[in-house]
Amino acid sequence: MSEENVTLHIVQDVATPHNNSLICALRELPNLRVVTWYAVRGKSHLPWKKELGGGGDNYYLDTWPNRLRFIRTFFFQPSAKYLVIGWSNFGSRFILCVSWLLRRDFMYWTDNPEDRPRSLPRFFLRKVCLHIVKNWACPIFAVGRHTVVRFRKLGLPQERLVNLPIFIDLPSLPEKNMEEIAEVRKKYGIGPNEVFFVAASRLTYNKGYDLILEALRLQDQIHRKRMKILIVGQGPEKEKLKRLTNQYGLNGRVGFEDWLEPEAYERVIRAADVFLHPARFDAFGGGTLYAMALAVPVIGSDGAGSVLERVEHGISGLIYKAEDIQALADCMVRMIDQPQERICMGRKARETAEQWSPSRGAIIIKQALGVPLHLPEQ
Repeated sequence: MSEENVTLHIVQDVATPHNNSLICALRELPNLRVVTWYAVRGKSHLPWKKELGGGGDNYYLDTWPNRLRFIRTFFFQPSAKYLVIGWSNFGSRFILCVSWLLRRDFMYWTDNPEDRPRSLPRFFLRKVCLHIVKNWACPIFAVGRHTVVRFRKLGLPQERLVNLPIFIDLPSLPEKNMEEIAEVRKKYGIGPNEVFFVAASRLTYNKGYDLILEALRLQDQIHRKRMKILIVGQGPEKEKLKRLTNQYGLNGRVGFEDWLEPEAYERVIRAADVFLHPARFDAFGGGTLYAMALAVPVIGSDGAGSVLERVEHGISGLIYKAEDIQALADCMVRMIDQPQERICMGRKARETAEQWSPSRGAIIIKQALGVPLHLPEQ
């Protein structure tokens, strides 16, 4: 195939920092134009003030003129390629339905679906989308190896399943800015002999942040006094978590922070000693990736896809069985009692993160496109 220009349209709900990283890596490839179509400009539970996804080749499907433009593009540019992320917005549903009617291939990317009750209409719609993906998506990108296994069980063709996990920008690691770290730790009341644990995500039941509070309750007084935990995020569980913190007498040990802009979030993680990912279930989870990239060791459950795929137990962090509160408590104690091991785990976490830059994801998509696109020389 000649080295002609290829246009790739990416259709998703909303711009996110990690998807932006992958899109930027794709846009660095020669002979490839990347156009993004977002369902909305933002979501209430993802309240970043800095707009993501800006630029000349980014559009929002929240107006009918843009929707008509999207439809016209699909019909009058048949050589263009489409990568559909999820199925819950106008753009993705249009591509799925019309591709099925026209027998036209598209690429599809999604994460591990949760097993939870659904209304009859949503259950039926999910079945229809699964049927279309099974027959017309090529390839089917799955977020993580565990999602690949799950989709095999759902009957999706193994030969079209490709692991495409989440990728994030790899921050530089200059000499630690001790003044900045001291400022962050002072802000959250972290004493010189205290270990700073940070957990960050949307605060929902499946993320398991209540389990952190239960694990803290199990600690003896000596270890508890050396632990400070900051939970960053918003969501339906937040008030419950605050109530439990008060009920368990943990107000001096646990603090809460609303959503942070990416730069502020990075400063908090850089200042942390340990990152906690206590999920009952999390399809993948970007928090673990950011922590490892910043040389912070992770304590995570085997209910989180990113923990199972990236963390090596005892080497770059600690893994325990989901919902085993005692095991979580023991992992926290180990991080306190073994400070040198904790530092070594952080270094290994960074080494792992260096193997998973967004350019690696761009290569996976490039191969799926089947065109001779070459990454710029490093």
